Amino acid sequence: MTTRIARLIVLALVLCLALLSVTGGGQAGQSRVSANGDDLVFPIRAAFYYPWYTGNWFDKGSCNLSVPFSCATVHQPLAGFYNQNYGKVRWDIDNMQRAKVTTGITSWHGINHRTDTAVPDMLRAAADDGGNFQWAVYYELESGSNDPSVSTLQSHLSYIRTRYANHNNYLWKAGKPVIFVFTNGGDCEDLVRWRQATSNFTQWYVSPQVFGGYRTCPNQPSTWHQYAGEPNGDRQAGFSFTIAPEVWLWFESSAKLTRDLSRFKSNIRAQVAARDPWQLIVSYNEWGESTVIEPGVHKSQGYWGNSYLDALSTNGN
Repeated sequence: MTTRIARLIVLALVLCLALLSVTGGGQAGQSRVSANGDDLVFPIRAAFYYPWYTGNWFDKGSCNLSVPFSCATVHQPLAGFYNQNYGKVRWDIDNMQRAKVTTGITSWHGINHRTDTAVPDMLRAAADDGGNFQWAVYYELESGSNDPSVSTLQSHLSYIRTRYANHNNYLWKAGKPVIFVFTNGGDCEDLVRWRQATSNFTQWYVSPQVFGGYRTCPNQPSTWHQYAGEPNGDRQAGFSFTIAPEVWLWFESSAKLTRDLSRFKSNIRAQVAARDPWQLIVSYNEWGESTVIEPGVHKSQGYWGNSYLDALSTNGN
């Protein structure tokens, strides 16, 4: 009897070690394990994220990284004109979690683009930060003049799924990996390509950007979103509610939406009260459009620091 018990104990230890080797410790490239295919429950607060620095600081041609307000942004990041790296991502994740943001929707412009090569460090940083933060891709190749073909979409989706979506810190809903799609004024025909590329939306949880008449399109995707900055936010009832602290493009002389903490707090309260599934923030760090909640210094108003993070942490109260 003692020998049999000993053998059972050894077998149990072997099985435990085998499970640990499969689930890993949150490192990049691990297999994703989920009991029900859902990582987070609705409503989900998510922020759009841009992993393309230092490159985009130079969008206006000249830029001295050591001189404040000299690069392609109206305002100044508190962290300076930084280089995207693992340590910076860890800091960003901590900031977003401080703001009760549980997911980063990260801009993706294609295979081997800097928004692609940054993703492994982002997943590793989320795992090393405790594993509670999730990422999802924002597919931006629909925003150009040429719509990707079905075969191109399938190739890109296969790449994203193989390399990123099976990681424990990639967001899944309804048993499917989540992908947001920036359409920049699409139409129902765009949905046809995405439906074909995803086997009638069964392989991916797809959230396209809205366009006129989107609710009447046949073969609806999982959800919808708007990427916008409006004084009262943008609500797509039943799907999403998007808010932004400011919109001021670096090459324009004035803001389209003025940075106003009181107004932003009001937007947060309205967003929370609406209880739409997706509570979206434009953005964490799109400095070229000044939509950021990342700590920074305003060109004329001065230091705003953690004010927008803390406003979100208290749900605008």
